[in-house]
Amino acid sequence: MKKTTRAILAALLCFSLLLGALVMTGCDQSEAAQSDEGNDKNDNKVTDDQKDTQNNYARVVVMRNPVEKGSYISSRDIEIISVEKEDLPEEYITARIDAIGMIAQVELSKGDILSPSMIAKAPEAEKPDTVDPYEIGYVVITDYVQPNTGEDVSAGIQRAIDENPQKTIYFPDGEYLLANPIATSGNPANAVALKLSNFAILKAMPGWNHTEAMVRLGGAEAYNNIHLPGSNYYLEGGCIDGSMVATGVSIDSGRETSIRNVSIKRTQIGIHIKSGANSGSSDADIDTVNIVGNAMPDSIGVLIDGYDNTLTNMRIAAVQTGVKLVGAGNFLRNIHPLYIYAGELAAKDPDHYDTVEDIDYSKSIAFHEVSNNNWYDICYSDQFAVGFKIGNGSTSLFDSCFCFWYSNSGDTEIGFQSDGAFNAMIVNSRVTFRGGVSNTAFLKVGASGGRGVIQYPVFNEGACADKSYQNYLEGKVR
Repeated sequence: MKKTTRAILAALLCFSLLLGALVMTGCDQSEAAQSDEGNDKNDNKVTDDQKDTQNNYARVVVMRNPVEKGSYISSRDIEIISVEKEDLPEEYITARIDAIGMIAQVELSKGDILSPSMIAKAPEAEKPDTVDPYEIGYVVITDYVQPNTGEDVSAGIQRAIDENPQKTIYFPDGEYLLANPIATSGNPANAVALKLSNFAILKAMPGWNHTEAMVRLGGAEAYNNIHLPGSNYYLEGGCIDGSMVATGVSIDSGRETSIRNVSIKRTQIGIHIKSGANSGSSDADIDTVNIVGNAMPDSIGVLIDGYDNTLTNMRIAAVQTGVKLVGAGNFLRNIHPLYIYAGELAAKDPDHYDTVEDIDYSKSIAFHEVSNNNWYDICYSDQFAVGFKIGNGSTSLFDSCFCFWYSNSGDTEIGFQSDGAFNAMIVNSRVTFRGGVSNTAFLKVGASGGRGVIQYPVFNEGACADKSYQNYLEGKVR
């Protein structure tokens, strides 16, 4: 009995000690929680104090441009500034998106602080179907320079290029005058893309006196690397106006450079693709570009010194030479040079072409190949004395190309001309003579021999004075 009593007392003592330990642990945890809660409150208090201090200044929307009553407000019409809180009116807008797409209820002047009472939300169906350049991450050039000022803005544009690596720089409509070339970097880490609105114009100022092009893609820093983001930078849209003296655009370095949907006017050379950093390869892509030259002697639409370039869907006019290829390995598809006489140009654009004399027609060439091993597909010589001048020893391929004359001002109509022996291949190509001209040839060669081939040509054999084609013909003339 004594043993049993002692066992029961021992068990009760152990239970009491365990219960006390649990109670103490609970108290400790409760105190710790209260301590943490107090710390959280202190942290929040510090954050609130900081916010109160920061709120002494607020970001406010101010009008950058005046806007008429009833007009939509765009991102380029406003800017955000920091001002002291006590200087603000009772109501103001602190977010850029609060203003964009709204309709001005009153006449807004430059410098006005925008308040909600000044704007109204437009009906959903009436909002303009446009993309705001800021919203998609573009750098807008009007944050650096303004168009239509009549002053040189080349330094401001260059600063925007230098300060915004790996960005797209957007040019709204308007005329931007350049006294000096602007240059982008070929280094992918510092490259930019230049995107011009459809009616944005980069124009050479009077007195332009530079041998370099107005826009030098890759001209600021040469580089050769296609593996890094930014290697495929581009020039897109708008108009490049050479003011009758300047070269429009050059690709100085880099690879995968693109020029697309651009109009180039009144240039001595429209586009100059220089020898690339990759053993001469420039790997450029030119697509949907229209060029009108200055109709001066030695004017060229596209000059290609580099290798491995692709040109597609282009029209070239008012030049002595449409495309001149010094580099090899180039692919041309649907390229259409058009020879225009000075009288026609002056009638259409007397302000620029009234004093231009005719280029010597006998020196006009649509495609002048100094090199070899190029590929021409559906390319069209329109009115030039020589359609395709083939490099000495060239093994280039001319597929479905054609030449056409409709004016009786010239006395030479040569479809293909080889400087030396003919080694190229001409397939499914057409030469349509106007008639009444003595110096006519489907193919004219500078030396006999060669391993060239002509297959399935289409031309009038009776109107073809030069019979050199017969030495290379496979099949028959159609």
